[in-house]
Amino acid sequence: MGLERLYELAFQYKKTKLWEKISDSHIFAIRLSDKQMGYIAVTGANGEFHGISLYIGDQGFRSFRTMWEAEKCLRFDLPYSETLMTLKCLQCTFEKKDGLDPKTHEQIKTYARSHGIRLAGKYAYPLFWKYEPYDIPWHLQTPQEEEWLCQALAAAIEMAGFLEGTSRQEFDLEAYCDETTEIPMLEERGGAWLLDKTKLPSKEPVIWPKPEQCHEDVIAPLKNAKKQGVWQCGIVRVMEPVQEGPDTIPGFPVMLLAVEEGSRHILPVMPVMHYEENPDALLDGMLKAFARQGVCPEGFKVSDERTMAFVKGCADRLGIPAAMVDELPELWEAREDFLEKVDVDEDLLDEIMDLLQLSEKKGGQEKKKKAERKKTADESYVISVSLGKGCYRHIRISGKCTLWDLHSAILDAFEFFDDHAHAFFMDNVKWSDRDSYYMKEVADGQRTTEKRRIGSVGLYKGMAFKYIFDFGDEWTFQCKVLRTEPGDSGEPQVIKMKGEAPAQYRDWDEDWDEE
Repeated sequence: MGLERLYELAFQYKKTKLWEKISDSHIFAIRLSDKQMGYIAVTGANGEFHGISLYIGDQGFRSFRTMWEAEKCLRFDLPYSETLMTLKCLQCTFEKKDGLDPKTHEQIKTYARSHGIRLAGKYAYPLFWKYEPYDIPWHLQTPQEEEWLCQALAAAIEMAGFLEGTSRQEFDLEAYCDETTEIPMLEERGGAWLLDKTKLPSKEPVIWPKPEQCHEDVIAPLKNAKKQGVWQCGIVRVMEPVQEGPDTIPGFPVMLLAVEEGSRHILPVMPVMHYEENPDALLDGMLKAFARQGVCPEGFKVSDERTMAFVKGCADRLGIPAAMVDELPELWEAREDFLEKVDVDEDLLDEIMDLLQLSEKKGGQEKKKKAERKKTADESYVISVSLGKGCYRHIRISGKCTLWDLHSAILDAFEFFDDHAHAFFMDNVKWSDRDSYYMKEVADGQRTTEKRRIGSVGLYKGMAFKYIFDFGDEWTFQCKVLRTEPGDSGEPQVIKMKGEAPAQYRDWDEDWDEE
């Protein structure tokens, strides 16, 4: 019943075209039925990404503020790519049909047919998402989440009605800025919607996760061990998701990268999931790694507040210094080298530990996972790549190839020179951050086309995605999986082509002569 009501309200909301009246910075509030405050942002003013986001409570609003500050370059305490992962909200978005999996596509079509709704326009298909910090976007988990999103959609429909023939200023619906303290609020009472105002949560300083305790049985061996080396340390977010079980939401693990100055020896510390809720697990891993090596560090060097919050208590217990410095060249070099070597086609956490030279016993479950991955890698794909109407190439490519190989094959097929940046957008939305892969020089070594294998990006028959080449001229190639084939097809090959490819560069001499 919840999903039916969501579809009903989503299609009603789409008719209002509220995104044409306000942008994502014109936030307004709703008092939810459980008395919590919700904050609504509308997206779609740029014509690309239509929908609404509901940020619930103080924590939800601070997630909105963090994103706003990052986009306005007012926040520098996390890399931008990691800041994008701090989103905490519920979303209704409208997607193109090419970006849907077959089951969802059929579900929406069935609802639309049964209710006399015509699925027209570019972004016609409503999807519902849950965002939690450092998890990938996932489907709604509970009836309560469905109800909250229903209330947000109903409030957005009402806001569109309030704004009909009226300016935003009359409702004090101004674009959010750093000085904003109050915004409009909608509340439903007795079947009627009332418009009021509410104060925004106050801005608070960033509080980084801090281990609560150093277990004595873990730290005791280090107190009597030989002190050796100053260690450059940094908390690193691994930019590849890990799913702990079939019923859990995939998330992005955290690892401590610790490098000994001079020797450049890397301490093998097992990455952890949900670091923000349990930093003690990562600290235990670090202390046990030092104990296995029979050494106690002489001191720590860090260059950011998050890592300092992690190591300070431990350093105090060991009686060693923890210094904040501007540059950690050996750590940063090790980080880049390490991330380049991570093979995301493997079991990621085990692969990281292998690279850190810590032997781990792998049971039958891990072997089974690897066998399943090998089976996927032994598949090949036939992908149609179009550039405008009437010009396409069909490319057969092995699952063992990388997205970089597909990039090269596309340029070869259309006779383009490889002299600009490129990226793939697997959700079929240009410049989307939801599921994208950039070339190494643009992605800073994370989620790169060089590392990601074709067989690991979740391709299926009928799936559409975009490849963009040359971020200036923005050549946009539309890709679609025509079929999968058993076996490794070897080197990429063009098996069908139609239409003459456009010239990559205009002939300026010819244009000059014409003038």
